Amino acid sequence: MRSIRSTTFVPDSTADQLLAFGVLLGRSGKVIESEISGTSMGSTLPSGCRIRIRPLSTDEYRPGQVVAFVAGGAIFAHRIVHRSRQGVLTRGDSHSWCDLPVPVSAILGVVSERQVNGKWHVFDDSVPFECEKRKRSWIIETLLLVCLQIDIRLARRASKFLLWLARWRRRLVRSLSQPGELAK
Repeated sequence: MRSIRSTTFVPDSTADQLLAFGVLLGRSGKVIESEISGTSMGSTLPSGCRIRIRPLSTDEYRPGQVVAFVAGGAIFAHRIVHRSRQGVLTRGDSHSWCDLPVPVSAILGVVSERQVNGKWHVFDDSVPFECEKRKRSWIIETLLLVCLQIDIRLARRASKFLLWLARWRRRLVRSLSQPGELAK
């Protein structure tokens, strides 16, 4: 006679725990409250601003919405720039580069309200946003969108490579302007 052992999934990382918690809240229809830290959303959601995150079904997320998602053990609130069946490209309103592609399953919900002067206000994501876009940013976004349409893993690899390339270029430019830096 074979014995069957029951196993329980225990999240092994902070990111897994946050995602599991978000999925449970989403299924229950509960709203999550959080506080913004950082300046990536500029004046749209300034640092210290409190937000409410409302879960939606996966097919309701669309470009232009500001969503909260789990990435690398933290929760981020950024705007969806592009969407495919597999994932989304997001970007903070004050950034010119997109984040790594995010699987739709990592999205906790849409930012539905923000607190201003102690009072909650419905968050209007229908206001068009414009960040300083250069031609190369548009080309990079298009490349990532094409990769995302093919496979999210390909899009993540391409995004990581492009970020590495941008950092390398920045170091090279800095070292050319300051002799002796390249050797470090």
